[in-house]
Amino acid sequence: MKLLTLLVLSSATLLQAQTIAIVNRTKSVSDTTLRNVTNAVASQVHNEYKAAWAKDATFVFVGKTQSVNSANWNVYIDDRKGDYHTVSAGVPISYCHVSGVAVDYWTNTISHEVLELRTDPFLNVTYTRPDGTTGSVEVCDACETNAQGYRISTILMSDFVYPSWFKSTGTAPFDQTRLISAPFQVLPGGYLP
Repeated sequence: MKLLTLLVLSSATLLQAQTIAIVNRTKSVSDTTLRNVTNAVASQVHNEYKAAWAKDATFVFVGKTQSVNSANWNVYIDDRKGDYHTVSAGVPISYCHVSGVAVDYWTNTISHEVLELRTDPFLNVTYTRPDGTTGSVEVCDACETNAQGYRISTILMSDFVYPSWFKSTGTAPFDQTRLISAPFQVLPGGYLP
């Protein structure tokens, strides 16, 4: 089972770069503001995330009045509640909301959903926990609170775990901000994916 888990995690890192579109469908957030967030998330993926997971992506921004390309992995930023990623018509997509929450919350959430979308786009990559149960490879759930994030150009990004976090024999570092000290450790406010 350990070999299968390693093969699944290894094959997940071989996906080619993908175009991820950040789509502004909010009433309250300007295109300029969300374009700046898109640039910060792109920087996170191109640098820290790629260094840990060996995956990159191309980013585009889609303003309020622009049409989406259904071939892209679209991340819809809107006013309704709910933050998640899924697959629709065979294409990975994500939703993040901005209503009723602080800016740090929604920028952290956009980062969170983009990283998880990039890591497990089709929601089919699993790992085996030490107790023999399986979990989904969700790279931000164990360290998802704002206090555990970090900033790029003053914009709050989500912390994320490294491949070593998913291995009982993994060695440090286990996450980007170095707050996690052991495999499978969950920080306060996080949960075991």
